[in-house]
Amino acid sequence: MKGRWHITTILLGFILFGGISLAEEKIHLNRRLVTEEKKLEDIKRQLRETKKTVKQIKGKERGILKELEELNKRLAQKKGEIKRIDESLKKTSAELDRTAKRILRLEREKRRLKGLLEKRLRGLYKMRNGGMMRMIFTEGGSLDVTKRYRYLSVIMEHDRKLISDIKENLLTLDRERARLEHLRAELTEKRKERRKEKKKLEQARKKRALLLASIRKEKKSYLKLMEELRASKKNLSRLIKKLKKESRMRASGFALMKGRLPMPVRGKVVSFYGKVVHPKFKTVTFNNGIVIKAPYGTGVKSIYSGRVVYVGWLRGYGRVIIIDNGGGYYTLFAYLSEVFKKKGDMVKKGDIIGLVGDSGPHEGAALYFEIRERGIPRDPLAWISSKKK
Repeated sequence: MKGRWHITTILLGFILFGGISLAEEKIHLNRRLVTEEKKLEDIKRQLRETKKTVKQIKGKERGILKELEELNKRLAQKKGEIKRIDESLKKTSAELDRTAKRILRLEREKRRLKGLLEKRLRGLYKMRNGGMMRMIFTEGGSLDVTKRYRYLSVIMEHDRKLISDIKENLLTLDRERARLEHLRAELTEKRKERRKEKKKLEQARKKRALLLASIRKEKKSYLKLMEELRASKKNLSRLIKKLKKESRMRASGFALMKGRLPMPVRGKVVSFYGKVVHPKFKTVTFNNGIVIKAPYGTGVKSIYSGRVVYVGWLRGYGRVIIIDNGGGYYTLFAYLSEVFKKKGDMVKKGDIIGLVGDSGPHEGAALYFEIRERGIPRDPLAWISSKKK
């Protein structure tokens, strides 16, 4: 749609001339030159502005690419940090497992030694309370009791020392376990923070990537617009030259029919003649004609007699037929699916010259219709009978 509206600003002003009497030719030629030179300047201005916009968009594109590169570097850094934290957590967890196993083994050993110590204490207690006296009064009993008592005391002292060492080791291991658990908690929190930072960076990268895609799409649209403007200008200039050679002066009663002509097709006018502000680019363009929505394949009629001067395909307008109605008046019918006349054919008012189609940029089947007076676009609805609208 964008290309079509810009093409509309330059289309038929270059195409449709002629039908001017010899007496009026100089006046109308000067008027036409002023009008067309103004349009040409407008086209040049649009091209300059479009080039400037493309340059700005390319600058934005480079900036976003640089931002994306920096975000990718920071993401790689965060991933490296998370990997190192995961490795440290794995190592710390393994150390905690080993420490827990050592503590479990020492606890078991402590309980075993405590059991032995308690058993020996009971034996020593019995020796002190009666058992020793009986053994003393037996033959050789005094010496055996003394040895056994000393031996038992030495073993008990050794057990106490072992238990004390185990307790000390357990305290050391408990401190080590507490240190490792604290370290694991710190690493877990640090990993959580790094993952949050990584997620934020990924979200930022996604937003910049979407913006980059949008900017590239916009750049593509503007580049396409520039191509269409240049191509249209070239094609239309060639067509103007051709139509100028073929146009001839003829008298016509077309001017007297203003407000009394029929609609070329029965339908609803969905786009009107005049200034239009593009909803996306905010550029002001000028609709040189009207768009009439009608069923596909509906017959399109000539609104006045004349001679077909052009049948062909125009970019942005699809299949087109142009009729010279005499006296410098031309009628243009576009978006056609079929054309039943060829260049040079004479047509009468009401003749079916083609069928409504969708060969133009308008969504759905429609007819694009223009009226030109000495190359100047006129509001078609001003020429149509109010009864026919």
